[in-house]
Amino acid sequence: MERELQHMPAIGFWKVAEERPQAHAIINAEGEATTFAELEKRVNQLSNGLLQLGLNKGDAVAMVMANENAFLELLLATSQIGLYLTPINYHLTAPEIAYILENCEAKVFVSGASFIDTCQTAVKENQFPADRFYAIEGAGGIQDYENLFADQAAERPQERSAGQLMLYTSGTTGRPKGVRRPLMDADPDQAAMMAGMIGAIFNL
Repeated sequence: MERELQHMPAIGFWKVAEERPQAHAIINAEGEATTFAELEKRVNQLSNGLLQLGLNKGDAVAMVMANENAFLELLLATSQIGLYLTPINYHLTAPEIAYILENCEAKVFVSGASFIDTCQTAVKENQFPADRFYAIEGAGGIQDYENLFADQAAERPQERSAGQLMLYTSGTTGRPKGVRRPLMDADPDQAAMMAGMIGAIFNL
């Protein structure tokens, strides 16, 4: 599979950003548009910010997030530096979130502004490091998610490798279980293309 990936064309996010930088990548619920160039800049800054914190290939980032720009930024940023990303269901209780934080061994945790109370409780229960806990818009007095971008280079990291989602089962036979798939030894755009192909096969 790795040998096949090496010969695949790269048609993921970064390739589109190169070829269509002024095209709209996101149009949010308020009608505000973000171009591919703008999104790539933020994604690269976020990747570099996570690396500056000392995260290494195979480490995990967790988030409790609604359908908002930061969700996509985190997904793309982790996917180009070999990190696992665990999106946590925002309907879960604080103890349930605390369990997943510990189980996935998250090195960074980001909360959406709407879920900050529950996430703060989860962080206290988990004794998660306060300096690795971020909130959108600095909600609840927690350090602002934007701090991860501050003074970071807008260029792509020098060493790039595909990351992976680490999703959790529903926990119908006990506690939820994290599905930790091996990281692919592939260019992030090639990995994105493979994911798209699999999604198309299963009509996802």
